[in-house]
Amino acid sequence: MGPSGAGKSTLVNGIANYLKYETLREAEADNHVTAVIPCQFEVQDDDYKGHIVKMGNADEAEENFNSLGHSVTQKPKEYDFPIGNDEYIHIIDTPGLADSRGVKQDQKNLELIRQAIINVGELHALCFVLKPNESKLTIGLETTMRLLLSIFPKKALDSVLFLFTNSRGTFYKPGDTTGPITKLITDLQKECGANINFGRSNIFCTDNEGFRYLCAKACKVDYTTATHRDYEDSWKHSRNATISLINRIRNEKPFDTRIINFYTELRFVTQKWAEWIKNCNMSAERSKRFGTVVYELEKNMIGTNCNDLVELAKSKRFREPRYVFDFMGIMNILHEEFVETDLDYNVANEIRVFLDRYIFQF
Repeated sequence: MGPSGAGKSTLVNGIANYLKYETLREAEADNHVTAVIPCQFEVQDDDYKGHIVKMGNADEAEENFNSLGHSVTQKPKEYDFPIGNDEYIHIIDTPGLADSRGVKQDQKNLELIRQAIINVGELHALCFVLKPNESKLTIGLETTMRLLLSIFPKKALDSVLFLFTNSRGTFYKPGDTTGPITKLITDLQKECGANINFGRSNIFCTDNEGFRYLCAKACKVDYTTATHRDYEDSWKHSRNATISLINRIRNEKPFDTRIINFYTELRFVTQKWAEWIKNCNMSAERSKRFGTVVYELEKNMIGTNCNDLVELAKSKRFREPRYVFDFMGIMNILHEEFVETDLDYNVANEIRVFLDRYIFQF
């Protein structure tokens, strides 16, 4: 996941080749380039004349290469690669955000990403793909990161990994982007208690110049952005980073992506619950139930904007709980309030449907 133009699709193509060939020379000797995702880029010769390099069938893949600033990837798609011992790594390539088509397109892409994540069932890693030359926390970068993180519960943040592309120019390090990402992580921790690691254990730096060189060579286009030795080094570093990434993912405990939908719908029904009780006189027990659910939302999600619900809970004399309820604890609270009582809630039927949908899922 990441901004448009960060190199997500090229990275996936690179990984397909790094897993197949240990060295660039081995890939050259085989005289074959794997492009699981169609790609296109321009190369200038020594006379500054442009030459288009195309790999794969863009029409069949529904990719978009025609508009500058638009996300090339139009919808999420999963790619499977063998990694030995009958194991496969499954990578979901997603549309980029900060799309030049504006906020509506970003919201559309975000929903496509959210649904793809929910449908996959479980994830071992959340990989944010970035370039290493962002010296400032731009609106585009910050908005992209916040929108993508808002999909996930905080318990998924231990699985966040950072993949940097085009990192040969920063000696295979995150470069100037370290500052903006560190600031964003600090801001999120202060705002909502989200803890995201950003260090050697979850940073992987790649460079796809070796892969691009192979593509250009296959199209009989001279690629002279660097020396052949640089392309070999790029391949070596990127392959090593790919192997390290896979080993890290192998050791990750997966999280159930259905919980994303659970919290999204819980926020929706809790908001309706709140509208009903604003002008009600509530018993201490009912106030406790409502407040507990509200704080569960606030403590487990990023970007749910629960301030209005928290203030309502406080106005109903509810104090912040000293402990956190688990999933079944919240379900039991909702069952007590909406099933075991005969209160005349307008929203009761919706919450009963919600309970029926999730009670046996986890």
